[in-house]
Amino acid sequence: MNDFQRLVLAYIIFIVVDLPWLLFSKKYWLKVAGTDSFDPFPAALLAYVALAVAVVYIGLPLAKHYTEHPILIPGILLGFTIYFCFDMTNRVIFGKRYPWWLAFADTVWGMIASTVTLWLVTKFN
Repeated sequence: MNDFQRLVLAYIIFIVVDLPWLLFSKKYWLKVAGTDSFDPFPAALLAYVALAVAVVYIGLPLAKHYTEHPILIPGILLGFTIYFCFDMTNRVIFGKRYPWWLAFADTVWGMIASTVTLWLVTKFN
């Protein structure tokens, strides 16, 4: 499998894995946005491009350096780094409208989603 195929695979997997969280958390994002017409899906579809790049060009090479739990540690680190930075930036921008519990829940979810995506990409690779 070449890199482009891995990127497409990671992109599709991330969408499938993340969709339940997006649907669940949409009501909270509406409060953060302060509107009833907020739709996170177009921006999410673009964000998955960057997430796929991170899985293929950071997660997969990093996984090669771990003999024990080769997917677990890179997936968790990847998800933590990306999602924690995103969530703390949201806290700075939105303040109280972006509650701490949502920031931490989203970070944990990102760690899980990144790990699952990385694992599935390696299974299909």
